[in-house]
Amino acid sequence: MSKRLKTLWGVFNLLFLLTLPSISRAQLTAVFGQSSSLLPDGSILVVGGETTTNPPSTVRAQLINPNGTVTSASTVNLVALSSHTATVLPNGLVLVAGGINSGGVLNTTEIYNPTTNVWATGPTLSVARFGHTATLLNNGTVLICGGYTGLTGVATTACDIYTPDTSGALGVGTIAAGPAMSTARAFHSASLLSNGNVFMAGGISGGSYIDTT
Repeated sequence: MSKRLKTLWGVFNLLFLLTLPSISRAQLTAVFGQSSSLLPDGSILVVGGETTTNPPSTVRAQLINPNGTVTSASTVNLVALSSHTATVLPNGLVLVAGGINSGGVLNTTEIYNPTTNVWATGPTLSVARFGHTATLLNNGTVLICGGYTGLTGVATTACDIYTPDTSGALGVGTIAAGPAMSTARAFHSASLLSNGNVFMAGGISGGSYIDTT
């Protein structure tokens, strides 16, 4: 897709979101630490989140439809989680990675197929992590970096690279260790630049805020 088409598609998505019918608060579960992903059909997949200050134990997935109604998405093979990432892949599937729940920090991934409303268990991350970033790269892979690996407040430099299944069978793909960041960081930002590089900025580790990139 050309840069012009990508820009027009982004504008269309923005206009679509601005024209969504109002959604009753009663329809949505009140959570924080969740993810929201715009699906190819125009609906929004909302996954996970916490309702208290404790890590979640309840599995949650909802779909906000283009007409403004909210429906429950399948939660079979999904786990309770928050502070995870959700990335829409070029093949239309959604990669949910890492997070935390009442059982601890997660090294798991789940793959959602919007067409069939089915979750599949994906490959395992190299380290359990939450508060990390996941960036869709130009070649269709996903760079997963940083995050907290436990409850001690110490972040990691470790990165993983997720490669989607390209066989046409919509499989779960693979994960391999990627190059480590120079600075351990969690709850940072990651931006894909026009030259294909990824810009990491800020974050926190060991109770100290990070001012480097």
